[in-house]
Amino acid sequence: MTRPPWKKLLGWALGLALLAWLLARLPLDNLPQALARIGWGTWLMACVALLVSYGMRAARMQVVLARHAGLWWPRRAAWRLMLLYNGAIVLLPFRSGELAFPWLAARELGTPTATAVAAWVWMRVQDLAVLALLAVLAWPGFGLGARGGLVLLWLAGVALLEPASRAILSRLPAFTALPTADEAPAGGWRRKLVGSLAKLRLALDDRAHHHPLAWVYTLLNWTVKMAGGMALVAAAAGIGWEPAWAGMVGAELISILPVQGPAGFGTFEAGVHAGVAWLGGMGAATPAGVILAALVWHLTLLAGAVGGAVLCGLRALPGGKR
Repeated sequence: MTRPPWKKLLGWALGLALLAWLLARLPLDNLPQALARIGWGTWLMACVALLVSYGMRAARMQVVLARHAGLWWPRRAAWRLMLLYNGAIVLLPFRSGELAFPWLAARELGTPTATAVAAWVWMRVQDLAVLALLAVLAWPGFGLGARGGLVLLWLAGVALLEPASRAILSRLPAFTALPTADEAPAGGWRRKLVGSLAKLRLALDDRAHHHPLAWVYTLLNWTVKMAGGMALVAAAAGIGWEPAWAGMVGAELISILPVQGPAGFGTFEAGVHAGVAWLGGMGAATPAGVILAALVWHLTLLAGAVGGAVLCGLRALPGGKR
């Protein structure tokens, strides 16, 4: 379904306005100093963390979409799918890059559309669940015992998600009252609609979406990626790791919003600032310094996403179905 043009324009306008507002208040003359505070070890950690997170995302896609290809390390087709999809998300406004996933999954892995859509839905559920856990754990005031209890509660919720979702799906009128293709009203489009809904129902009920490795890869992806960003932002802004981690939580949570600027500019930096200020506290850092550090990490993420997509476009990673 195509989104109305005014919504895309709203996302671009909001992001550009936020970016202009932030840049107008940034001491860009301090950028060389911020970069100088980032040692080569921190750069290496951030880049390795980003690469490992890419591997975790590709491995998760392989688990739920190409189980016959193995579970432990993604093959080239899964890497291509992840890199192209990641590039589409980053470069297209209003999260419209999400719409490319079923097409890319079909092209690279030969995945049926219903299976790809169901996998996308469950991967987003897993992402939200993991981000919610990381956000709660970053909340100030929780002791070690409280955090341990929250982790146990989260694990119980993960274990109950599959039976709960199966029970809900079995009671949804749209699925329980679904006729077979032979019982569908006459007309080509009606039969196709019924057939597509039936395939989607089966795909959503697939146990592969709840494979333990899918959850492990999701948790590792976000933890490793945010750890790399935490180290870089902490070094560039001159703040501690705890407020920098809170900034990463804020950035990722705000990226869930459907209204995003071009390549996430403006909204991403605002999320880092909000996370540091609200959850972590600024400490001795200035708001402009935090936003400048967030911009450095944001540009690093964009370079990785665009670079990976370009490599795939140049067929530097051959493989996958054509």
